[in-house]
Amino acid sequence: MLPSVPEIPLHFLDWSQPLLPQAVQFLARDWSGDGPLDLSGLAVIVATRQSGRRLREALAAHAARHGQAVFPPEVLLPESLITIDRHASGIASRHESLFAWIDLLLEIDLAAFADVFPVPPIERNIVWAGRLARQFLDLQRELAEAGLRIGDVPRRAGEPFPEAARWAQLARLERLYDQKLASCGLRDRQAARIEAARNPEPPPGVSRITLLATPDPLPLALEALERLAARLPVTILVFGPSDPAGRELFDDWGRPLPEAWNRRPVPFTDFDSQVHLCPDPAAQAERVAAIAGSYPEPADTLAIGLADTELSAPVRNALHRLQPALEAHDPEGVPMRRESLHALIQALLDLLRDPSFDNAIRLARCPDILHCLAR
Repeated sequence: MLPSVPEIPLHFLDWSQPLLPQAVQFLARDWSGDGPLDLSGLAVIVATRQSGRRLREALAAHAARHGQAVFPPEVLLPESLITIDRHASGIASRHESLFAWIDLLLEIDLAAFADVFPVPPIERNIVWAGRLARQFLDLQRELAEAGLRIGDVPRRAGEPFPEAARWAQLARLERLYDQKLASCGLRDRQAARIEAARNPEPPPGVSRITLLATPDPLPLALEALERLAARLPVTILVFGPSDPAGRELFDDWGRPLPEAWNRRPVPFTDFDSQVHLCPDPAAQAERVAAIAGSYPEPADTLAIGLADTELSAPVRNALHRLQPALEAHDPEGVPMRRESLHALIQALLDLLRDPSFDNAIRLARCPDILHCLAR
């Protein structure tokens, strides 16, 4: 049961204006300009590390304009609220958890779990067990993000639950897995994260918390924040419409409500200048780059939102062609398989496995090899 929590205030920052200056003004609203800007007792939760860096820079610049220094706030990601103490003992690593699942799957009577294993495997070996063990670990991780373990799912789903028997057997497997870890003096990492969220501790020296423009934090992180709100002041800053109806578009944590947004008409004041119709992704990327080029300092003033992740690479390439020195930051990161190093290592592995002429040619065509030969 959650402790009694006071209503957490929501403050709206007008999305027709840049977010960062408004956030700085709000955080420094009680500062007179005499003496350093002291925010050392504040923790600010932001959506990405990049936004945290920019916030710290903007606060420093704001203080510098008054000839003062800043004692910056503690800037955190939502996941930081549920981080297990790195010095905590007895927490199973991923490999230890993996081996515990493998050991369990190889020793249980599959007939006792017929709803989970309706068809026995052709070969019950470590390869089969390893593949299933990884699936169980992924399932536990995804459920833990919502503060759930496998055994919690039937109760949360309610009645009628069409796969109740299967999930009951999955819960039995998880209990056996917990027992296997306990026999080694270990406990599951995801269970420890859930426990940490239910018994959170604020960072040292922090006396108040602000959740800044974070539209999709993990539910488990919000559980931790709700419990912290019973002990110290918490404020939520929402970046959205400033009109009174804007409050109805967000829940109590500042998360967008999809149903409300689907009903909201898009207020285009000039459709022809605000909406650009493009025939294909390549044209769309070029159009985005052209618009970005109209800004004097796009790296500092422009954010590009993409509904389709497949557009990320074409847009970055188009921006690079327009301004080679312009670095576009993608908070999603770039998969390692797209890097030239991955292609080189993969080509080397292919050649070691099969020293054929085709694999030798594929290695010779790797960008890093070609670059080395051209030097």
